[in-house]
Amino acid sequence: STQPDLSSQQWAQDVAELAVGDGQPQALESDNGTATYATCDPATVSSPPDVSTPTTASCDITYSDGSVWQQTVTITYDNQGEPVTASTNSGTELSQPTNE
Repeated sequence: STQPDLSSQQWAQDVAELAVGDGQPQALESDNGTATYATCDPATVSSPPDVSTPTTASCDITYSDGSVWQQTVTITYDNQGEPVTASTNSGTELSQPTNE
Protein backbone atom coordinates (compact mmCIF):
# COMPACT_ATOMS: atom_id res chain seq x y z
CA SER A 1 0.00 0.00 0.00
CA THR A 2 1.08 3.56 -0.59
CA GLN A 3 2.32 5.64 2.30
CA PRO A 4 2.58 9.42 1.89
CA ASP A 5 5.68 9.54 4.11
CA LEU A 6 7.86 7.37 1.87
CA SER A 7 11.20 8.90 0.97
CA SER A 8 11.94 9.86 -2.63
CA GLN A 9 14.29 6.87 -2.82
CA GLN A 10 11.50 4.52 -1.70
CA TRP A 11 9.05 6.11 -4.15
CA ALA A 12 11.59 5.71 -6.97
CA GLN A 13 12.06 2.03 -6.07
CA ASP A 14 8.29 1.48 -5.93
CA VAL A 15 7.78 3.11 -9.34
CA ALA A 16 10.61 1.01 -10.82
CA GLU A 17 9.08 -2.19 -9.41
CA LEU A 18 5.63 -1.30 -10.72
CA ALA A 19 7.07 -0.52 -14.18
CA VAL A 20 8.32 -4.10 -14.51
CA GLY A 21 5.15 -5.65 -13.13
CA ASP A 22 6.31 -6.55 -9.62
CA GLY A 23 2.79 -6.80 -8.24
CA GLN A 24 -0.06 -4.85 -9.84
CA PRO A 25 -0.45 -3.41 -12.43
CA GLN A 26 1.00 -5.45 -15.29
CA ALA A 27 4.51 -4.68 -16.56
CA LEU A 28 4.76 -1.82 -19.02
CA GLU A 29 4.41 -2.87 -22.66
CA SER A 30 5.74 -1.04 -25.68
CA ASP A 31 6.73 -1.67 -29.29
CA ASN A 32 10.00 -2.89 -27.75
CA GLY A 33 8.37 -5.65 -25.71
CA THR A 34 7.77 -5.89 -22.00
CA ALA A 35 9.66 -3.88 -19.39
CA THR A 36 12.15 -6.21 -17.71
CA TYR A 37 14.21 -3.81 -15.59
CA ALA A 38 13.83 -0.23 -14.44
CA THR A 39 15.68 2.30 -12.34
CA CYS A 40 14.07 5.60 -11.40
CA ASP A 41 15.74 8.84 -10.34
CA PRO A 42 14.64 9.80 -6.80
CA ALA A 43 15.13 13.49 -7.63
CA THR A 44 12.38 13.27 -10.27
CA VAL A 45 9.71 11.55 -8.18
CA SER A 46 6.49 13.45 -7.64
CA SER A 47 5.29 12.38 -4.22
CA PRO A 48 1.52 12.86 -4.35
CA PRO A 49 -0.29 14.47 -1.42
CA ASP A 50 -3.11 11.93 -1.68
CA VAL A 51 -4.01 8.80 -3.62
CA SER A 52 -6.10 10.65 -6.19
CA THR A 53 -2.91 12.23 -7.58
CA PRO A 54 -0.75 10.08 -9.86
CA THR A 55 2.93 9.57 -9.05
CA THR A 56 5.48 10.26 -11.78
CA ALA A 57 9.20 9.60 -12.03
CA SER A 58 11.88 9.67 -14.70
CA CYS A 59 13.10 6.12 -15.22
CA ASP A 60 15.55 4.19 -17.37
CA ILE A 61 13.59 1.15 -18.56
CA THR A 62 15.04 -1.95 -20.21
CA TYR A 63 12.62 -3.79 -22.50
CA SER A 64 12.62 -7.45 -23.51
CA ASP A 65 14.25 -6.61 -26.87
CA GLY A 66 17.26 -5.24 -24.96
CA SER A 67 16.60 -1.58 -25.74
CA VAL A 68 16.86 0.97 -22.94
CA TRP A 69 14.61 4.03 -22.82
CA GLN A 70 14.50 7.04 -20.54
CA GLN A 71 10.80 7.59 -19.93
CA THR A 72 8.52 9.32 -17.48
CA VAL A 73 6.46 6.65 -15.72
CA THR A 74 3.04 7.62 -14.37
CA ILE A 75 1.36 5.44 -11.75
CA THR A 76 -2.32 5.96 -10.94
CA TYR A 77 -4.02 4.63 -7.81
CA ASP A 78 -7.46 3.55 -6.68
CA ASN A 79 -9.25 5.01 -3.64
CA GLN A 80 -7.39 2.62 -1.32
CA GLY A 81 -3.99 3.74 -2.61
CA GLU A 82 -3.35 0.54 -4.57
CA PRO A 83 -1.64 1.02 -7.96
CA VAL A 84 -4.05 0.55 -10.86
CA THR A 85 -2.22 1.60 -14.02
CA ALA A 86 1.34 2.28 -15.12
CA SER A 87 2.03 4.22 -18.29
CA THR A 88 4.93 6.07 -19.91
CA ASN A 89 5.57 8.88 -22.32
CA SER A 90 7.36 8.11 -25.60
CA GLY A 91 10.71 8.88 -24.00
CA THR A 92 14.22 8.86 -25.42
CA GLU A 93 16.04 5.74 -26.59
CA LEU A 94 19.32 5.38 -24.67
CA SER A 95 20.51 2.16 -26.32
CA GLN A 96 19.44 0.07 -29.28
CA PRO A 97 17.85 -3.38 -29.07
CA THR A 98 20.43 -6.12 -28.54
CA ASN A 99 18.67 -8.75 -30.64
CA GLU A 100 18.88 -7.02 -34.02
